[in-house]
Amino acid sequence: MTIKGIDFVQPISAETAKSIAAEGYCFAGRYLVPPSYAWKRLTRAEAEGITEAGMDIVSVFETTASRPEGGAVNGHADGQAAYVEAVGIDQPVGSAIYFTVGGSPCRSERVLWRRRMVEHERGRRIDDECARRGENH
Repeated sequence: MTIKGIDFVQPISAETAKSIAAEGYCFAGRYLVPPSYAWKRLTRAEAEGITEAGMDIVSVFETTASRPEGGAVNGHADGQAAYVEAVGIDQPVGSAIYFTVGGSPCRSERVLWRRRMVEHERGRRIDDECARRGENH
């Protein structure tokens, strides 16, 4: 069975969500980002419109392609920011937030880029564990 989903970088209206759901789409990918990225930010009202249309939401956190360069420090900050946004839209406890980075490094930068991504993920995992335990740090 194939499940259709769609990714939107900009907010979608409740009307658009209904039209998309009517075309057989089951989920919409939307961005959990800080208020400074308002042009692509998922809001609580939008989340309600999407779910009322009968679709699920795939939460994605992404700001800039250079975020992994800050390693675990940026990963930690991104994990906290994503958690704050998820709470703000009343995302169900225990549901996933996906992290992504746009862009592609050139061949000579790939090893360093992968290393930075691993460190960035380590920082986020610390936040994930604390969020599961209900700790605020």
